Amino acid sequence: MSKRYLLWMSALVVVAVAARAVANDKPGMDAGKATDKATTTAKDTMGAMGSDMKGDASMAWKGDADFVQHAAMAGMAEVKMGQAASTKAADAQVKSFASRMVTDHTAANDELKSLAAKKGWTLPSELDAMHKQSWEKMAAMSGADFDRHYANHMRQDHHKAVALFEAAAQKATDADLRAWAEKTLPTLREHMTMAEALPVGTGQMSGEAAMDATKTDHGMTDKQKDMMKKTGTGATTGTNPPGGR
Repeated sequence: MSKRYLLWMSALVVVAVAARAVANDKPGMDAGKATDKATTTAKDTMGAMGSDMKGDASMAWKGDADFVQHAAMAGMAEVKMGQAASTKAADAQVKSFASRMVTDHTAANDELKSLAAKKGWTLPSELDAMHKQSWEKMAAMSGADFDRHYANHMRQDHHKAVALFEAAAQKATDADLRAWAEKTLPTLREHMTMAEALPVGTGQMSGEAAMDATKTDHGMTDKQKDMMKKTGTGATTGTNPPGGR
């Protein structure tokens, strides 16, 4: 069963559930607008799911120097985004999570700076183009849209971070760097668990919720089939979406 097909089927469920939830929440909204809003929500969620699925591959081990640069850059981004979310987020749980990110990642960043000074390593002093673009996109949002985007970003970021730090804890050639990665891992794993528990917005389903449960025929989960029945969505089980196998 192809991963692309699984994502397509999950997207159908997300759109159907989100459209129903938006319509119920705002009875005055017509079906077209409800579906448009639901589709935007689904794109955010499926983007996070796709990033999570390829996270391990994108974080393949490339040596100590590469790890140090990635860790420093990601740490700066986490603090900057957390500072924004601690004030801009609409949801109290998201705000609390963001404040925790600022505290923990500031501490980890300071530890890495101290280690780098001891070893004579040069760390980045500002965000690179990719992280700046991501930050600017997030900074332009507000309210529930900001919360949803930040939550999805934190989920995929921490899946990648855990994979990267696990590799460093096993493969780093510098003993002090390896020890720092091992020390930081439990906190990152806790962050990942916390990020997965963040509210994902009205009608939105997290990547984990869309893909959990035992997979059955045609790549659909029992939970997804049940959701389709409840929402009245009649997907033809024998038909693959474009590109599916």
